[in-house]
Amino acid sequence: MGSKAKKRVVLPTRPAPPTVEQILEDVRGAPSDDPVFAALALEDSLGLSGGAEDTEAQREQLYQRSRAYVAMNQRLQQAGDRLKQKCEELWRAGEELERDVSQGRDSRHPVAPSRKQAQISTDTQPPGPEAPFSAASAPEQPTGWWPGRLHPDTSLLGLTSPL
Repeated sequence: MGSKAKKRVVLPTRPAPPTVEQILEDVRGAPSDDPVFAALALEDSLGLSGGAEDTEAQREQLYQRSRAYVAMNQRLQQAGDRLKQKCEELWRAGEELERDVSQGRDSRHPVAPSRKQAQISTDTQPPGPEAPFSAASAPEQPTGWWPGRLHPDTSLLGLTSPL
């Protein structure tokens, strides 16, 4: 059996890069209608006539974008503050609800919800007179429910639990 190893082909060495004099000689010897030089000449002629106007327009556009950025940043800061305030209100309402529920369990009497808590709506209907309230009839807590403290995902917003 013979070996099928490939023979390495020896490549010729690269030529030396042109010197500055050779490059200048090549540029000077190029015809004036050379596509590269014609395109550069066109860009130069357009750039000289509208350069000042373009620069002023670009400055104005950049200024307007900067103002919009600052305004959006301020709105985001305000929204973050409002979100933090609402989160703290919800936390306090949860604490109050837990306290009322524990008082109701201790006294074995149903606790009437406060006016503020009565405004909080849920998707579940309270049991009717035909089905008295019991722990067995209580609805299951939704997934991700964290009684008495903030949900862990609020850490992404920079909010911390007041615990």
